[in-house]
Amino acid sequence: MSINSINTKKFAFVGVSTTESSVNKYFDAWAKLLGQSWRLVHMDAALGDSVRLRQHLYELRDNPELIGALVTSHKAPVYELGSVLGLEEVEPAGSLCEAGFLDKVNGRLRMRVSDVDSQKPVMRRLVADPHVEGGDFLVLGAGGAGLAFAWNAAVESIGRPRSVTVIESDASRVSRAREIVGKWYVESPVMVDHISLSAALESFSQGDTQVTFVVNASGEGKDRISSPCNVEGFSDRPLTFWDFNYRGSLDLLRAFESLPNENLVTEDGLEYFYGGWSVVMSGVAGLRWNASVAESFGDAAKMIDATALPS
Repeated sequence: MSINSINTKKFAFVGVSTTESSVNKYFDAWAKLLGQSWRLVHMDAALGDSVRLRQHLYELRDNPELIGALVTSHKAPVYELGSVLGLEEVEPAGSLCEAGFLDKVNGRLRMRVSDVDSQKPVMRRLVADPHVEGGDFLVLGAGGAGLAFAWNAAVESIGRPRSVTVIESDASRVSRAREIVGKWYVESPVMVDHISLSAALESFSQGDTQVTFVVNASGEGKDRISSPCNVEGFSDRPLTFWDFNYRGSLDLLRAFESLPNENLVTEDGLEYFYGGWSVVMSGVAGLRWNASVAESFGDAAKMIDATALPS
């Protein structure tokens, strides 16, 4: 048996359909960049399946071969279950009530946040557009990624928004999000509205709102079957639209891209995807993260994709 096989640890990917993720192509190369020889394991659960998630947390907590995990789609439920199980929180996990990843220190499983840091490189690039700064920011979805964006905008004042509105159709998520943001010390006001995605887009594209930045953090077009959304009202204003999704039907992104708007900037979730994995894998490895690590992950992924293309 080789030394490498003896030292190989398992890194978990907790989500809804993790076997379909592009990370399966990149993971080994990314681990190598960090000097690791981890093996990726998949831990899937349907949205709302707390029983399955609890089983995954027990496995992560009790199996010494599992050294950590990236969490997607289940950040809030994992945080809530982890709190019940007595897992340690590393700030700002407590301020956001989410767990974007899990790591171990001295065998103890901890809950940490990834989205706040991993969003920043893309977010800072997008708000550098002159029309974005100082406008109203609209966040579609009150899950972990959406609240992390609201935190970056309202608490850390990235883009200096006039206001931040988070919309959510699930009443329980609305109540939870209002409780969370109500504890923040914010530079810009944050509102959480109970409204459907399609109704919010129609409403915020009209009236006296000065929406300059729209973010899709809802899972619409990836984890959820997309419903028709009318975005034509955004045709006549400077706007940046960022879809956190990088795979799936991406219907909402396609709808914005089809607008006859010369002052429209669109961004998919690919760079955010690279950044998220770089934050989590660096954290689990106990290494310091910065934006250059995210860039190296992106470069490695693009090289793998390029070599996979037919000549």
